[in-house]
Amino acid sequence: MQTRQYFILLMFTVAFACGDDTSNTTPDGPNMVGFDDMGMGGATGGVGTQEVVRERLSYVKQTSVDGETKAELHVFDFDANQEINLSSSSQLVDCLTRQCSLSPNQDWVGWLEMMGAGGFRLRAAPVDKVNNRILDDQVIDVADNVDAFDFGLDVRTTPPKVTVVYSQVDSASAATKDILVRPLEACTDCAEVIGTVNANGGFRVTEVDGLFILIETTISSMTIRLFNLTTGSQQEIAYFGAENMTGSQFSANHPIGLSPDSTFLTVFTRVDFLWKINRVEARPEAPAPMIHELFETETSRSGTCMRDGNYFFQNVIGDPIFSADSQHVYFLVSGECNMTASENPTNRPDFEILRIGQDVSGPVENVSQIAHNSSWTNHGISTWSINGDGTKLVFDGERPTNASSKSLWLIDLETGEYDCSQGRPRPGIDGIPRCEFVFDERSNAQVSFQSLKFQTVTLQQ
Repeated sequence: MQTRQYFILLMFTVAFACGDDTSNTTPDGPNMVGFDDMGMGGATGGVGTQEVVRERLSYVKQTSVDGETKAELHVFDFDANQEINLSSSSQLVDCLTRQCSLSPNQDWVGWLEMMGAGGFRLRAAPVDKVNNRILDDQVIDVADNVDAFDFGLDVRTTPPKVTVVYSQVDSASAATKDILVRPLEACTDCAEVIGTVNANGGFRVTEVDGLFILIETTISSMTIRLFNLTTGSQQEIAYFGAENMTGSQFSANHPIGLSPDSTFLTVFTRVDFLWKINRVEARPEAPAPMIHELFETETSRSGTCMRDGNYFFQNVIGDPIFSADSQHVYFLVSGECNMTASENPTNRPDFEILRIGQDVSGPVENVSQIAHNSSWTNHGISTWSINGDGTKLVFDGERPTNASSKSLWLIDLETGEYDCSQGRPRPGIDGIPRCEFVFDERSNAQVSFQSLKFQTVTLQQ
C-alpha cells in the first residue's frame, strides 16, 4: 500500500511514499517540502510468499450471560466474510479491565491490566494474522503506571517499526504525566519522552506517522502542541482560553484530530457554553482558527435545544474521523432535545454522525440519518468507524429484540442502505428495513462493543 505523508515546514514537514510511485512531485503550499521514498513496494517475503491486502473491522465485544462477563477481541474479515475471535487463542490478553486494541495493521495487540499495588501495566503481544492467533509466548511488558496508549510507526527506520505511545503517571508526583514512545520489541531503556503534560493533559497519535498531538489544560485554557519524532522537535500550534481565569469547559478529552495530509487540525471546543469546530493550520505561527458554531452545550445557561436541523444536539463525542483526501471531517453528536420536546417527546436520546467540509465554512451534513423516535431504530451510538475509501459506516445500536443488548450496524455511506449480508431485514416503525451486521441471538445475553475500527491489513501468505 502506498502512503504519502507531509510534515510541517522547518519543524514538522517530513514526508514519505511507499510503493512504486516515481512522480516525486512537491505539493503546493508554503508549509510543504518534498519527500523521500522510505517504504517497500510490491510483494515481499521469501520464495512462495504472496502479499494480500484485506479490509477488516476490529472491536472489543463485551458479553454478560448469567452473571458472567467477558470481553473479547474480535475482527471481521470482509474478504473472508468471517468474524474471528482473536481472544480465544490467548490466555493473557485482558480486554475487560481498561483498554484493549489492535495496532493499525493488526500486527500487535496491546492492553492495560491492573497492577497488584494499583495502577495499570501496559502489555503487548504480536498477532499471527494468517492463523488469527495471539502469540502469548512473546508478550512484552511495556511499562507500569500507564493510563492510556495508542500505536504508531517510527519512520526513522527502514522499514518503519511499529511503536506504542503511552502516558505514564509520575509516581513521585501525580501532578504531571510523561508521554513516551518505544518500539514494540524486547528492549531496555528504549522509551523516548516526547513531552510532559499536567495531570489533566493528554495526547493523540495522528494518521501521519511519527507526528503526535500533545494537549495540556489549565483551569481556564488549553494548549495544543505537535511533536515530530523524526526531528525531535515540539511546537505550540494552538492556544484556547485565557490565563489565570476561573472556570473552564476545556478538556484533554475534547475531540481533536490532524488531517491525513497534515495541513490542519480540527479542534472541538466548548466555550461560553457553545460547541464550536475550530480549524487550525498545522504550522507554527498559524493565523487565527476558522470557526464554525454548532449548538449549545447541555450545561448552557441560556437553555439548550435552541437550534433546529442538524444543530439539534448538545454534545460532541469522541475524536473526529477524516476522509482519506482530508476534504471532510466526520463527528458523532448526541442530545436529549427530543426527550424534552413539548409535543411527542421520545424516551431516549438522539445520536447522529455528521460531516462538514475541511474549511468548516459550509453546512453540516447528516450521514447516518438515524430515526429520532422511541424505538430501537433510534440507535444509541457509543462507538463508530468509517472505512478507508469512505464507502462504509459502522456503528453500534440496540437490538430490535433485546433493548439491553447491542449489535453492529453497517450502512453504505452514500446511499444510507443497511448491509443485509449477515442479518435479515427488520422493518422499523418508519417502514424502513434495517439489518444487523454483527449480533448475538441469545435472549439472555447482554452485549456491548468498544474500540470499533476499520483497518487495512497486509498478510503474507
